[in-house]
Amino acid sequence: MRSIAVARLYRYPRLLQLVRHLRPSGSHTDHDSYARHLYQAFGPHCTGGTTLEIGPGASLGTSALLARDGCRAFAMDLVDLRSPEQKSALSAIDLNHAEVPYLLGNIEAMPFADQSFDFVFSNSCLEHVPDPARALSEIARILRPGGRTAHQIDFRDHWHMEDPLRFLQYGDRLWRLMNRPGPGYQNRWRLSKYLEVFEGMGFDFEVEVNLVATDDQLRRAKRPRQALRDMTHDDLVTLSARVVAHRRVT
Repeated sequence: MRSIAVARLYRYPRLLQLVRHLRPSGSHTDHDSYARHLYQAFGPHCTGGTTLEIGPGASLGTSALLARDGCRAFAMDLVDLRSPEQKSALSAIDLNHAEVPYLLGNIEAMPFADQSFDFVFSNSCLEHVPDPARALSEIARILRPGGRTAHQIDFRDHWHMEDPLRFLQYGDRLWRLMNRPGPGYQNRWRLSKYLEVFEGMGFDFEVEVNLVATDDQLRRAKRPRQALRDMTHDDLVTLSARVVAHRRVT
């Protein structure tokens, strides 16, 4: 979790600058470990070809490792990772193994032609998208027939990690006022909604649930809202999952 927190920090340049003043500068070991961890998680689902990493955050290392394996790797984010302030923090993997083309762009309207990629992946990104259905539709558009897309999705309330289901208890109007689109935005889609959209687009998929709510966290999740009362136990209890979807060859 520390590595994920470090990755997200780079999306907020002012906060990053403050943290740098509060701690002495160190090595890139954490970034290297983070990149290698994601490479081990996503690499087995990549069958080669052209790849796209969405929302790489602090490091392009994972895509660089895929490029080292022979892939034609690209990355895209809303934050300019190549800015002078952030380029100094790129890991040794980024600088030594491969130069990964990096594009600024929005996942809901990606600047790529149809069927451009064989593999599209993201880590802790989809939960921050204001319109996940449109984002998934864009991913489907740029994937070639037979291509794969893999996403680690965090379903917790990011402001209250100790009470990860709290944000589900707010009404829709109040949540819109509290949670406007922009840095730090978080949607409230649960796992079943992502799977429903993938299935509707004709994808086969597999799911690995890797974090579930504790009994204590479930007890704190009161159910005053109808949406919560109607939510399945599986959707409520799932806090993190990896979805790997395969576009069928028609």
